[in-house]
Amino acid sequence: MTNKTIFVIGRSLPETNTGMIGIFEYEHAKLIKDEYNSKYIFIDNRSIKSLRKIGIKKNMESGVEGLGLYLPIGGLPKKLFKIFKYIQFRLVYLICSRKFGMPDIVHFHYPLITSNEFIIEYLLRKKVRIYITEHWSKVLNNELDKDQKRFLKYLTKKDIGFLCVGAKLKESIVKITGANTKLIGIIPNFVDEAFFTKQLPSLEKTFNYYFSGRLTKNKNVTTLIKAFHLVSMQESKVQLNIFGDGEELSVLINLVKELNILDKVTFHGFIKREDMPKSIQGQHVYISASSFETFGVPIIESMAMGMRIIIPEGGPLDDFVLENHGMTYKDVYNYEALSQKMLCIKSNYKSLNSHNIRKNTLEQFSGKNILKKYEDIYTIK
Repeated sequence: MTNKTIFVIGRSLPETNTGMIGIFEYEHAKLIKDEYNSKYIFIDNRSIKSLRKIGIKKNMESGVEGLGLYLPIGGLPKKLFKIFKYIQFRLVYLICSRKFGMPDIVHFHYPLITSNEFIIEYLLRKKVRIYITEHWSKVLNNELDKDQKRFLKYLTKKDIGFLCVGAKLKESIVKITGANTKLIGIIPNFVDEAFFTKQLPSLEKTFNYYFSGRLTKNKNVTTLIKAFHLVSMQESKVQLNIFGDGEELSVLINLVKELNILDKVTFHGFIKREDMPKSIQGQHVYISASSFETFGVPIIESMAMGMRIIIPEGGPLDDFVLENHGMTYKDVYNYEALSQKMLCIKSNYKSLNSHNIRKNTLEQFSGKNILKKYEDIYTIK
C-alpha cells in the first residue's frame, strides 16, 4: 500500500431506492482502497423531488471510509447553485482533510455534476493533483447546454488528468471541445470478481435470454419484448428474464399481457448488485436494445460469466463483443431484425466457447487489471 491519499468524488452513496446513483465512483474507491488511502466523498444536491434527505453521512460500507452531504438544492438558479456547490465542497473537503489527511489526488467522476470552475480552481491553488472520469450519457449524445459545454471545454484546457470510460464517449468529448485526442485517456468500468467465479452456462431444457438495467425509455425494452415474441412463435422452449425496475415497468408488463406471453417473460424486479451474479446464473444470452450506452456494465458482467451478447451496432463495446462470438444489429427499433439475431445465436450456441469468452473478459475488465491502469496514471507526476 502506498502512502498516497486519494479522495474519490462521486454523485451520491449508492442505494437501492435511488437506482444506485454513485455506484461506479463508489466502486472505484473500493477497488483502490488496499493500494491507496482512498476515501469516498459525495455532495448530493438533487432537487427535493428526488432527494428527501438533509444531513451528513459519516459511515460508508464495504470498508470504504469517507463523508457525504445531502442537501436538496437542485432547481436553484445556476449561478447561485454553483456558489452553494463550491461552499459545500470546501466545507466537506476541509472536514475530510482534517480527519483523513490532506489528499495527494482528488478524482472526480461525472465532473459536470460533481464539480465546477470554483472547485477546480480551489484545488489547483492548493496544488492538489486532479483527475476526472466522464461517464455521462448527455456528453455522449451532445445534449449539454451552453454552460455545460463551456465547462467541459474548460476542463480539457486545465492541468488535470482527463479520463472517460469508452472510446465513443472520448470521440464525443473531442467533438464538443476540440481537445487533443491524446490528452484524454480511457479507463473502462470493471467487473466484480464474483462474476468470474460462477458456473459457466450450460444448455438445459429452456434457453434463457435476459436483460438487466433500469427500465427507462432509452433502454428500449419494448423492442426486446416484441422481438422475443417472434422468437417464441418459432421456438417453444425459450424464456425472457428481465432484471430491473423503473418508470417503464407497467408499460412493459401490459405489452407482455397484450402479446400473450406472460408464461414466457418474467420480471424479477430490482436486484442488489452483490446478488446479481447468482441471479443471472443459468442465463444464456444478454440482449440490449438501448438507444445509447456510454459503456455497458451488464454486457461485460454477462461475458465474465461466459454468456453470448446481442447489442445494437455503434456502441462502445462492439469490437469486443464481435471478437467473442456476440452479435450486433443496426436499427435498435427493428424488432424483426433483432429476433433473427436471437434465433441465430441460439442455433449456433453449442459451437461457441464460454471459457474463452470469460478468459478474454478477465484479461480486459477484471478489477485487478483496471487497478493496474489506475496505478499507472497515479504515478505520473
